[in-house]
Amino acid sequence: MAKTILTVTSLKGGAGKTTTALHLAAFFQQTSKTLLVDADPNRSLREWVARGNGMTFDVIGEASLAKEAGNFETIIIDTKGRPERDDLDDMITGSDLIVVPCPPDAQAVATLRLLFAQFRQLNATNYRVLLVNVPPAPQKDGEEYRALLADLGIPTFKHAIRSMKAFKKASVQGCTVDHVQDDRRRALGWYDYEAIGEEIQAILSTKAAELRRAS
Repeated sequence: MAKTILTVTSLKGGAGKTTTALHLAAFFQQTSKTLLVDADPNRSLREWVARGNGMTFDVIGEASLAKEAGNFETIIIDTKGRPERDDLDDMITGSDLIVVPCPPDAQAVATLRLLFAQFRQLNATNYRVLLVNVPPAPQKDGEEYRALLADLGIPTFKHAIRSMKAFKKASVQGCTVDHVQDDRRRALGWYDYEAIGEEIQAILSTKAAELRRAS
């Protein structure tokens, strides 16, 4: 079995779920053999990859996961949109960490509160909200919504993904944001996901250390 399983999910379409899954796969492939699983019936992830010249990591559909899982150190799953309660239960049990992208807008946060309520009912603690599509300074949307989520008791990543056209270009060109052509801001997009990847590694390392002490 894989050493690490990350699940990326959201109750709202257009929240950056596929973008996040793909870029986390690219990040983790740098240090471990990584498999990206497209479990969304919309197939948006595989369509993204098909538009380019391939990725450094493997991409499969959900049906092939059982067969392939043992060949990889890290598995990242891009779930279907609006998962049901049973799906959430499976994610909680089977994931080291659940990543929930959320843009800083009122509708997205309202939907996130519904998801948080379900996580709480299921006694889940292995998840973090990732603020995405955050407007640049001097706009304060990111800070304001991070404070709102903190008041609601919803755990978030320390870093966020800023809003930039380079991510849309990456989808069109079938690549990760750092390989986008003709965009000077592409390095900033990759930097953001590097920061999230490193934060995930730190979270998992702390969790592993706690488990060792407990045993």
